[in-house]
Amino acid sequence: MNDLRFALRQLLKNPGFTGVAVLTLALGIGATTAIVSVVQTAVFDPLPVRHPERLLQLGVVDTERRWAPGMNRLAFLDARQQTNLFARLTAYELDGLTLEGEEFPQPLSVYG
Repeated sequence: MNDLRFALRQLLKNPGFTGVAVLTLALGIGATTAIVSVVQTAVFDPLPVRHPERLLQLGVVDTERRWAPGMNRLAFLDARQQTNLFARLTAYELDGLTLEGEEFPQPLSVYG
């Protein structure tokens, strides 16, 4: 109990140090909370789909046999019309982030 009284007395004697210490603690706790919530959402929360283990990312293979994610719009439309392997095909564009699909073309908001 004496140590607590001594600590409080020292903090009241030095208000500049007390302000810096409180501000440092507040910034540290706030940053930790923000980082944990981003990691929680990005890594640990499941995707908002019925069967996330069944999702695929389509890509193309170039002439040197290297795989690259994504495809052009015409190839996507052709694959969507001619395939019977997939229940649904959906595309996203990273420039404007427009989500396109059979049922729900949906523009997404981007803040950058």
